[in-house]
Amino acid sequence: MLLAAGPLEAAAQGAPAGADGDALRLLFDARVRHETVESGAFEADARALTARVRTGIEARLFTGVDLLAEVDANQAFGLRDFNSTVNGRTEYPAIVDPNSQRINRLHLSLRSADGRHLVAGRQRIIHDDARFVGNVGFRQNEQTLDAVRLRMPLPGQTALDYAFAWQANRVFGGESPLGTEDGRLHMGHLSRPMPGGTVTGFGYWFTFREALSRQSSRTLGARFRGSHLVTEDLRLHVLASAADQRALGEVQADVSVGYVRVEGGVAHAGTGLSTSVNWERLGGDGDRGFSFPLATLHAWQGFTDVFLATPPDGLHDLRLEAAWDGSIPGGGVPARVAVRRHAFRSLHAAPGSLGGEWNLEVRVVPRSGLTVLARIADYTTETPETPAPWGSDVRKFWLSVEYARP
Repeated sequence: MLLAAGPLEAAAQGAPAGADGDALRLLFDARVRHETVESGAFEADARALTARVRTGIEARLFTGVDLLAEVDANQAFGLRDFNSTVNGRTEYPAIVDPNSQRINRLHLSLRSADGRHLVAGRQRIIHDDARFVGNVGFRQNEQTLDAVRLRMPLPGQTALDYAFAWQANRVFGGESPLGTEDGRLHMGHLSRPMPGGTVTGFGYWFTFREALSRQSSRTLGARFRGSHLVTEDLRLHVLASAADQRALGEVQADVSVGYVRVEGGVAHAGTGLSTSVNWERLGGDGDRGFSFPLATLHAWQGFTDVFLATPPDGLHDLRLEAAWDGSIPGGGVPARVAVRRHAFRSLHAAPGSLGGEWNLEVRVVPRSGLTVLARIADYTTETPETPAPWGSDVRKFWLSVEYARP
C-alpha cells in the first residue's frame, strides 16, 4: 500500500510545487555509472555499466496540499560481469545496482500555516547526516519508506520529526526478494538550536519481519553539532554523538551495545581547504554488532563497503580527511577533491587491526544540474591473520555522470 488515508507529502528535493507560483513541477534525474571491483576473495573482477532514470511530477492540488509521483528504472548495459544480487552471477564480486523498475515515490503532502507538515505514502526520509536513517542515494536504486511522517515546530525553537513506516523499499530493486522489508518502524527526532550549534535527540524502534528481523532493535541517542568562526576565513566545527541499542521483537539475545562518534575539523574559506578527524566506536558483544538497518552505510566505514555490517566484536574507525572545494582555474567550474584514510580496529577480538582504507574523490560540476564524479577506494587487510570476511583486499573504482533538473 503506497498511500495511507489522509493528505500528506514527502521529502522531495528542491522547493515544493507552487513555492514559486507554479502549480506543477517536473522531476527528472539520470545517472550513468561505470563501476569496477577487485577482491582477493574472487578470481574474476566485477565490471558494471548502468544507467538509471528517475522522473515524475509534483502538483499543487489545493492550497497547502501537494501530490508527488515519481518512477525510476535502472538497467545494466555493455558491461555485465558482476553479481547484482539477482542475476545469479555469483562468480563475480557484488555491485548492488540490479535492473529494476518501480514506483520510487508516491505521496500526498499537507502544509499548514503554523508550520506543520504531514506526509503520507512512499517517501524519502533522511535524518541529519543519514547515519541512522537515509536514502542510500549513492546506489542507483534508492531506499524509500512507505510511511506517515509529521514535522512540526514546538515551543523554544524545538522541531519535532516523527514517522511511522510499515515497509522499507531497499536498494536491491523491484525484482529481488530482498527489495522490500515489512515491519513496524517508529522514528522520532527532536532538534533545538543553542549557542554555537544544534542539539538533537533521537529514538528508533525497528521491528522487522523478514530478512532484517535479526536487526530489530531500539536505539536511543543524542547528537551535538556546532561551529565557531575563529577568524574571518577560518571556521572550526565539532560533532559529538552517542547512542544505546537493545534488541526488540523476536530477537532472543540479550543485546545492549553502544555507539560513540566524535569529530573535529577546520575549514579555510579563502583557500577552500579543510581537514577533519572523525572517530567512531561501534559496539559489539561478541554475537552482534551495533546495527544501522536504515542508514546510508556507504558514507561511513569506507567506500569499499567492507564494513557495511559491524563485526560481532565491534569496531573502532579512525578517519582522517583533507579536502579542497573551489573552482577550476580559468573556467570557474565548481570542483571538489577529497582524500580519506580509515584505520580499523576490533574492540575485543585479536588481532586488533582489521586493516585500513584509502578513499579519493573528485567531483566536478560543469554546469547547473550536471555532476561528474570519480572515486577510488582501496582496502587492505594489513595482516594475514585478519578474520573473514575482512581478510581480503578490495579495490573499487567509480566514474559517473549525473544530471538532475534544477
